[in-house]
Amino acid sequence: MKTIFIEGRLDDYQDFHDKNWFETFFNLVTETPLKSAGEHFAVGWWGSVRAFIMPWLLVNGVYDAIATVSLPPYDRDVVWQEYLQRPEFRVALWKTAENTFVSIYYAYEDYFVQVLKILGKWDSLRTKDRDFKARAKAIIGEEALNRCWYDNRIDVAREIRHAITHNGGRPTSNLLKKSPLPRIENDDILISATDVRQLYELLKERVIEFTQSALRYKI
Repeated sequence: MKTIFIEGRLDDYQDFHDKNWFETFFNLVTETPLKSAGEHFAVGWWGSVRAFIMPWLLVNGVYDAIATVSLPPYDRDVVWQEYLQRPEFRVALWKTAENTFVSIYYAYEDYFVQVLKILGKWDSLRTKDRDFKARAKAIIGEEALNRCWYDNRIDVAREIRHAITHNGGRPTSNLLKKSPLPRIENDDILISATDVRQLYELLKERVIEFTQSALRYKI
């Protein structure tokens, strides 16, 4: 049977949307050839984070609604614990973390590829192309390519996304060769809310670095 894994604290699902980061990013791409790709990417990321915090919004909304009538004789965590008793809620938390991890990573990959296509003036570019590394290096340089594409953590996230999307959430042989590995039990990859936050924090730094490197390329 499929393994369901969740983290049990309400705060694990609280909002981590970084308004200041988004402003920095938009300031970078506005008035550049990357504006359209940047806007498409940012909307996807914003939507992913908003989806992730739905459980947190739900519990806080219920608590606040009760508080408008009378002060509840308990704190928000009591409401949270009551929801955790519902199997369907626990399953929703499991898939919320897993799906958000995938969507955060894939938005990053799509942005990466679209930027290279724009600056390279290529009609087609796929990450599996034999010359992908050479073409990417020509645009952003070797250092940025290593940090923004071949970083071990990004490489693992890419393989996790592939395993969840194309291998039923089971670890692939390629993933098992990599490090650091995600939590794996009973042949299932287990993605936590913390994994989602850590991926977001890593990639938002790399988005800025990648964008800055790309904008130095002379078309």
